[in-house]
Amino acid sequence: MLSLLVSIGFAAVASGSHSVAIYFNGGCLICVQYVETLEHALSSAHVDAVKYDYYASSTVGTSLFSLREKLGVPPELYGSVTVVVDGRYIFEGYFPVEIVIDFLNQNPNLDKLIAAQGLRPNTYRLQSNGTILECNTSQKIEDCLSSSTVASVLGMWALVLVSGFVNGMNPCVLAVLAYFIGVVSINRTRKEILKIGLLYVFSIYLVYLGIGVGLMRALLSSGYVDVVSKAFGTLLIAVAIVGLLNILRRRSAFPKIPRRLISPIAKRFSHSWIQRSATAAALLFGGVVAALEFPCTGGVYAAIIGVLSLQRMNLTMTLFLLGYNLMFVLPLVILLILSYSIADSSLLRQMTERHKYLSRLISALLLLWLGVFLLFHSR
Repeated sequence: MLSLLVSIGFAAVASGSHSVAIYFNGGCLICVQYVETLEHALSSAHVDAVKYDYYASSTVGTSLFSLREKLGVPPELYGSVTVVVDGRYIFEGYFPVEIVIDFLNQNPNLDKLIAAQGLRPNTYRLQSNGTILECNTSQKIEDCLSSSTVASVLGMWALVLVSGFVNGMNPCVLAVLAYFIGVVSINRTRKEILKIGLLYVFSIYLVYLGIGVGLMRALLSSGYVDVVSKAFGTLLIAVAIVGLLNILRRRSAFPKIPRRLISPIAKRFSHSWIQRSATAAALLFGGVVAALEFPCTGGVYAAIIGVLSLQRMNLTMTLFLLGYNLMFVLPLVILLILSYSIADSSLLRQMTERHKYLSRLISALLLLWLGVFLLFHSR
């Protein structure tokens, strides 16, 4: 019986050139009204549709779930009404009726389409290559697919890279490196300091990348991407407001690592066994410091992971995380290069202190913007 319903959903009877099946919740008044409007529009376009009320039949609900899985519809796009056209085009929720009719009239040459109602008025969403695009109702589907894909990807890359660089400018991160360099520079040449520093930064990169991949997978596998994104957004807005208030009071905007935690780690570089295996030691201590730094820098990172999860950036997730973390450690690499050129390490600490309030202000504003984005772009 289940296979029969699925097959009916894929080949619903139609008097025109398209077959249409409508799955809806008959216990929802708004759903019924939407279906009536859609039926009238389809009838005017000389297209008949077959309706299935999953409120009245659990078997229909099961068949709809199987159909969604077969077409690869992500759970966050599910709606109370599902329209399936020709067994390969699916429209979720209260999708703009005029867009559906225009799409049918254009006789599209697409192998597959997953679309859903928008998160904001006068918008709708399309899934393209693992990415969810948000389109304006003034755009046709094919126009949105052709124009928004590039713009969306470029915009996401800009957001990820800029956020990574700004977060890497966090005084919490730079101050620890400056202090670390000051301690390990004793009885070492500049080349040795540069080598140890690069290994230290590389270790931070690997640890942060691992944290990001772990958080992303946990979020995507939870099945509650939108709920968690809203929670992230609310938390980030609160943290950003507290940070801005602290900046106005000339206090530290965000938690920072106490020097008493870093000092013992850095001073162990004077031990003889570490001198013989500086490579392993730098990687080890870099990883430890990265874990200690995460509460200080994790807000922006968590927000970016939330944005990528919300956009279903599955296919390019690793590339985005690689890019973010590369930009995150770039300020550290720049500071290392400066340390190679500047003999006095105390001057580096003065440089990181000089613009700390500006960098904290930028970080707080970035957190606020990301929080608002997550809060209002979640369903």
